This record gives sequence, C-alpha cells and structure tokens, in this order.
Amino acid sequence: MSELKVKQNVGTAKAVVILAALANEAQRLQLPRDVVITAVSDGEHSRNSRHYFGHAVDVRSKNFPNAEAKRVFLQRVLTRLGEGYWGLLEDEGTPNEHLHLEWRGGPRKRPLTEEVD
Repeated sequence: MSELKVKQNVGTAKAVVILAALANEAQRLQLPRDVVITAVSDGEHSRNSRHYFGHAVDVRSKNFPNAEAKRVFLQRVLTRLGEGYWGLLEDEGTPNEHLHLEWRGGPRKRPLTEEVD
C-alpha cells in the first residue's frame, strides 16, 4: 500500500504534513466513510489561531461511527505525526464538534488519549 509522503524540511506549512498523516491513517485503517477536512486556513477561528499560519487542520467528526472510533483515529494520527503536534475532539457533543490537529512546535504537554496499539 503506497502512502502520501512529505519530504522532510520541504519548507511548507505544517497543515500539509497533517493532511498527509490524515490521508495515510485513513487508508491504513480502511475507514468506511470519507475523512472530510472542514478548515485549514479558511473560516473563523480565534485571534491567534494556528489556522491562519497554515499550521492547523479541522476534520468533520460526524463521519465516524462512535466516540471510540474518533479517539482511535485521533491518537493514531498524532502518533504518526510525532512530537510537536497536538490535537483534540473540539466542541464534543455540539453541532460544531470536530477533530482539531495543529503544530505547536514542541513536545505535547499531556497525552490526549490512551495509547493505541
């Protein structure tokens, strides 16, 4: 199975790296539904949002069958991305619920979910 890869030090916005990880993990897990990107640098975000710098991506969470599937997908994408990346299930249980992933440029302050094998 081939993967989408981003050459190291290519000098691009971190959103491209996040998008590649999302695509590769969705393919690896053989998700039954599409993974829909809802925001990168567009939309309305907080004043200093990493979206405006091309370092954040939002993903529709309604397409996942349950909370566990969302958690597993998020954890696996974050594991694939490695240090410096962070994410969460934002606005859980609301119409605005979505997965948010971003580059923070350093180690994660705390694990977001339990490790998944």
